[in-house]
Amino acid sequence: MGEMLSLGNLVDFLLLFVLQTVLTMGNVLGIGIEAGRAPLAQQSAVRFWGIGSAVILRIVVFLATLGILNGFGGAFLHLGWDGVITGGVGLSTLAFAVGGAMLILTAIKEIARLLSVEHLDNDLDDRGGRPGLMSLIGILGLNVVYAFEGTIAALALTTYQPVIFAAFLLPWVGVLILRDELTLFLSRRRMVEVGGLFILLAVGILALGMAGTASDPVAPISIFGMAVTPMSQAAFYTTVIVLIAVVYSQSSFARKLAAARKAAQK
Repeated sequence: MGEMLSLGNLVDFLLLFVLQTVLTMGNVLGIGIEAGRAPLAQQSAVRFWGIGSAVILRIVVFLATLGILNGFGGAFLHLGWDGVITGGVGLSTLAFAVGGAMLILTAIKEIARLLSVEHLDNDLDDRGGRPGLMSLIGILGLNVVYAFEGTIAALALTTYQPVIFAAFLLPWVGVLILRDELTLFLSRRRMVEVGGLFILLAVGILALGMAGTASDPVAPISIFGMAVTPMSQAAFYTTVIVLIAVVYSQSSFARKLAAARKAAQK
């Protein structure tokens, strides 16, 4: 318990909790969209099993990925194209490279959606266009993708499993408790989610850097003579602090500007 409550683990937990919450919100919205395509009578059951499978897959995919990386993490291919790309490539390299790219694409896509959509529940209207089983299969595929992204985000920050499991599960507890208020909360706290997505973008970049030395620390991957190395913790947390400050300042300025415009119209 003492190790869990150390300052380093608490900081890792708070940051990972924010990231997992952002991924969970995207996961929940995706589940809502897919469930809305099922017949009306089946939508509640599809949502229930969709959320249940998401929680289970978070843990299963994390343990499976951790086991594979620990068992087969070494380099199985050594690149030797001097001046272009060199270094050792293994499953760890591929996992962090693919996972980092997915995190970056998810962050960019969700930031674009949040900045362009006025009502977050627009996509949750009932459609009833396909069988409930097909919707559930689509949700399972979606859940696997989010579980893998969550796993890579977690491993990029820490390998301490109690911190990871707590950060995985607590957002879903919040979803179950606040499921009726969730969309309303997000619509009123959009800048909070945008800030979390910018942090997710930084974690994606961190994961890409870790891919360079994940399989062979002695022979890191070099591209055009530049070594791909992990970002230092100091640089990463400095980036996070700057991102939070920028998002807060922009949000504060936007509120003041909206209040000034409203006063001018009176």
